Amino acid sequence: MVPTVTISPPAERCSRASEVHPKGTSADSEAENKALQDLYRKLFPDTRATGDTAAAAADTKGMFVTLHSYSDMVLFPWGFDGDTESGNDAALRAMGKEMARLAGGWRYGRPGEVLYDASGGHDDWAYDRLGVPSFTWEIGPSSGACGGFHPAYSCQNTFWERVRPMLTYAAGKAGGPYAGGTSSAG
Repeated sequence: MVPTVTISPPAERCSRASEVHPKGTSADSEAENKALQDLYRKLFPDTRATGDTAAAAADTKGMFVTLHSYSDMVLFPWGFDGDTESGNDAALRAMGKEMARLAGGWRYGRPGEVLYDASGGHDDWAYDRLGVPSFTWEIGPSSGACGGFHPAYSCQNTFWERVRPMLTYAAGKAGGPYAGGTSSAG
């Protein structure tokens, strides 16, 4: 028998029994999150002091990008509160603006500025704990054949053409994202 799953995004409706929005016993208690966080710690040395407004060091290396659908947006920390600027907000905003331009004019900003506050994402975690510039790319339009959460597979080439210059830019910045790394994207 296939279980019936009701999608209920609000956090107060999440539970440990949910197959769609499982909730662990505490923050970062899920095995999958722990494994990913261990990987991130191996990839990115911590360069940021604690506190919402603390900036990461200028010699930070790396770039963290998570891909989602949909809305054609480039999002960066902080996701938990659209009114709170990170210590590297100006640099993150400049990189986000360039990525959005390379994608063909996407919107960019902190989630609460352009979409809605969204706490608990890996991008906020990676920036908060490690200082690495972190972005969520919301790929695809909100409507049409290539829109929504589950676009047709035939849309993948269209998405690739938009995302490829963004990936090239991110790779070019990874050597010194807060110190003016280079980009080979146009």
